[in-house]
Amino acid sequence: NLDLFERMREAGAEPMVPLVYRQLPIWPVDTAERFEQHARLAAGYLVEHVRGKAPPDALLAVSDEVVFYAATALRRLGLEPNRDVLLAGYDHCWRDWPLREYESAIPLVTVDKRNADVGGELVRLLTQRLDGDLGEAPETRSVPPVLVETPTPAVPKRGECP
Repeated sequence: NLDLFERMREAGAEPMVPLVYRQLPIWPVDTAERFEQHARLAAGYLVEHVRGKAPPDALLAVSDEVVFYAATALRRLGLEPNRDVLLAGYDHCWRDWPLREYESAIPLVTVDKRNADVGGELVRLLTQRLDGDLGEAPETRSVPPVLVETPTPAVPKRGECP
């Protein structure tokens, strides 16, 4: 997202090149062994970044699910999630993931896409279209996402842990 990179640079932060890799098939992740495979794969891709000259202060995952893999990967690399590297998610469904059984760290912030509101807006648009209340031109509706701080305990800064 170019806008994200521009805003980060304006704030004095240099964004890391997006880390894109082919994940293992997502389903089923119903065993500790399968979860560990996902986390090890993530660790393999993260290692050069967290051990590099400019390690990241934070990671923005493409979903809250990926936060759990990233957190475990960071632990495997000797880092404490949400202390050494802050974790942010996307989709505001971290509470619902069964992966919480295998990893206790959750995203410090996440983005709620407001799926229910998006669905409601789609139904309204479809109803208006079917009722003839709209012209023939395409319609665009927008439901802005919401940044959500998760209910996590205070996170100690580096060097403050016993």
